[in-house]
Amino acid sequence: MFDHKLFGTATVGEKGQIVIPVEARNVLDLKVGDKLLVVSGPGNQGLLIMKPDVIRKFAKRMSEKFEKLQYFADSDVEDEEAQGEAGL
Repeated sequence: MFDHKLFGTATVGEKGQIVIPVEARNVLDLKVGDKLLVVSGPGNQGLLIMKPDVIRKFAKRMSEKFEKLQYFADSDVEDEEAQGEAGL
């Protein structure tokens, strides 16, 4: 999930634009007109640029994992309540 690859450098132009290296565009299958999310990196020391579907997939997986955790948390609370009612 966290495979990283250095694709090279990009220079910020007068209008704040950067050119994404061709190898990165090929690997990520970026096409003209694609929308990308631009997020500050850790400690505001850089930028993360990614396709929106990456975030959607990540959020979906996290939501599914949260639901499983919630199920176990709820089950644990129910067990504790049952034990309390039984005087255990």
